[in-house]
Amino acid sequence: MIYIITALFAEAKPLIAAFHLKQRQLVTAFQVFESDSPKISLIISGTGPAAGAAAAGFMCGRRRPDPEDFLVNVGTAACLSSESGAGGRLFQAVRLKSLAEGRTFYPDPLYDLGLTPCSLATAGQVVRAGGQTETGPDQDLPLLYDMEAAGIYQAGLHFFGPHQMLFLKTVSDTGDGHVTAKRLEACIKAVLPDLTAVVERLNVLSDQSASAQDPVSEDLKALSVKLAGDLHLSAAMQIQLRQLVHFAAVSGIDMEGITASMYAEGRLPCRARREGKVQFEYLRQTLLL
Repeated sequence: MIYIITALFAEAKPLIAAFHLKQRQLVTAFQVFESDSPKISLIISGTGPAAGAAAAGFMCGRRRPDPEDFLVNVGTAACLSSESGAGGRLFQAVRLKSLAEGRTFYPDPLYDLGLTPCSLATAGQVVRAGGQTETGPDQDLPLLYDMEAAGIYQAGLHFFGPHQMLFLKTVSDTGDGHVTAKRLEACIKAVLPDLTAVVERLNVLSDQSASAQDPVSEDLKALSVKLAGDLHLSAAMQIQLRQLVHFAAVSGIDMEGITASMYAEGRLPCRARREGKVQFEYLRQTLLL
């Protein structure tokens, strides 16, 4: 299944038409559109990081994602630099930053989709030229601004690994405020061939992964059960752990060696859930470095 989140109907409309998605009438909290072939569930979140996070949680609560599924945030973004904001191009964010929190995140897709990489900053309001700006280590990358990605990423981590989340944007404006629904729809239509190619490829990869042999060994499965107990993980955090174990298996990461070091250093086992949350975050950051 490919889970797609767009902020606005104008951004979703070309995808709804391209993939013949049908609205689910019984869903009232959000507008949801789905198809069985290819397997797509698209939700319209509304604008802002909180709305994006709520939509991600809502759609994953309706159907718990499998390890072979993908979460894709598709939308438009502002680019204050005319040099890096060429229209008609589809960008893939390799760095996300929440301007409100000052936190930075790094999606880690395993597959090269041939798209232009960018750095994406999430603001809580529309970014205007001459207003709020962001600086960071990726000065060689185009810098775009949106209003949802960081919220979607943080909520998505409860259900997906970083390698399962993609953030695809096209430039709609330069911070001049001249953005209409018609303009947003046109921007998505301009990159629709690239978007449909990405979604179709992800769907194939998802099907292949679902039918392939389970990459997680019996030893890793046993280790994950032991870790869940020694870290005192909640049900939601156990889902994250399973995603991390799968990520380590397909990426060739020595998770057994990393956790053995944590036991040797006295980080594990934990005495209480609060301590477990700290050590689980340490494990997650170590695996994703």
